[in-house]
Amino acid sequence: MAGLAWEEKKYPWLALDNKDVKVRVLSLFITWSGMRLFHALLEPAMEFSRVSRQTSRLVLRMVLRILVAAAWTGAFVLCYTRIWVQRNHDKHWSNEANRRVTFFLGLAFLYGLPELVELVLFFLPCIWLNSKVFDLLSWWFHGDCYIGQGLREGLVDRIKYVLFWVLVLGSKFTVSYFLQIKPMISTTKELLDSTIADYEWDWQAIFSVSNKFTIGLLWLPVVLIYLADTQVWYSFYSPFVGAAMGLLQLLGEIRNIEQLRWRFRFFATATQFNLLPQEEIMITGGSLREKLCEAIHQLKVRCGLQRPFKMVELESNKVKANEFALIWNETVTTFREEDIISDEEVGVLQLPPNSWEIRVIRWPCFLLGNELLRALNLAMDFYDKPDNWLWYKICKKSIGVVL
Repeated sequence: MAGLAWEEKKYPWLALDNKDVKVRVLSLFITWSGMRLFHALLEPAMEFSRVSRQTSRLVLRMVLRILVAAAWTGAFVLCYTRIWVQRNHDKHWSNEANRRVTFFLGLAFLYGLPELVELVLFFLPCIWLNSKVFDLLSWWFHGDCYIGQGLREGLVDRIKYVLFWVLVLGSKFTVSYFLQIKPMISTTKELLDSTIADYEWDWQAIFSVSNKFTIGLLWLPVVLIYLADTQVWYSFYSPFVGAAMGLLQLLGEIRNIEQLRWRFRFFATATQFNLLPQEEIMITGGSLREKLCEAIHQLKVRCGLQRPFKMVELESNKVKANEFALIWNETVTTFREEDIISDEEVGVLQLPPNSWEIRVIRWPCFLLGNELLRALNLAMDFYDKPDNWLWYKICKKSIGVVL
């Protein structure tokens, strides 16, 4: 960005009309490969405890990443230097200098080709196959063990993730260019053109070595802010994005026991979709149109564009109540093993076993305490009412629930 701002144009893309500026922008690949080399050197230091005789693949990956990153950095530095040596020798952009620029661009394309493949696979997780090529790319970029290994988010979630970081980095680069880097260019040029005698400071002896020392001190706060403001912008946008996602996804809707009792009917469906493996029905017969529709449906489900289930109540025949009860009781048992709840709370939270071979699942006791008292009160209030009147109240209540 400093190279673009050096031309002092109103917008950075206007400076790209100058070919010298275009070639200076290619130094971005030197920075990129240098950062990759720095990351490769930090990786053995940060994961030294994992290095042992049992992790030979990890050691091999670390060594190869260091060697490859060092080779790419050296190649970029050498090719970039040869471009400017030829340019300064010919005093203009000759055919030989242009050929060296073209060679540098080809080298940059080869360097970024694996990144492009990873980007395509990031947006299209459904094409990750059990092949050695994809396994090799995953091993090279992420290793054998990392946070979120094996998880595959939908396409919509990945697009949201990318848009969030585009917003964060776009704000960072825009503010850094127009408010930090660009205002420093004119001052830097004046310092480069000035001499030691031009200083009016009493402590000018400190800067008597070179103007570059003065410029370095002047740019030091800008560089430090540039390195730290990514976290600032992330902290600024993440609360707003998190609040918006929470509102859209109805997080925090279960605020009390009444909300929990009302939504407990749909817990089995959500559990079956999120925790249990999906039962894929292979269409062996049928027309070509049915097979095509099923393939499109599976593609949408895997990319996160469509949910394979509808909100079905707990008492529905479509819901496997026994599997949900097993998962629910196992979760409660784990809470007891971790000493989060007591023995009395375990009995209240667990789902009772299905003793009568019925499809209707029995609810836990903590959701039925108020209902039992309510039923007793209703029985005491209506015990002397006629049957016709009670039947009328039951029908009216049922119609209200349906509507």
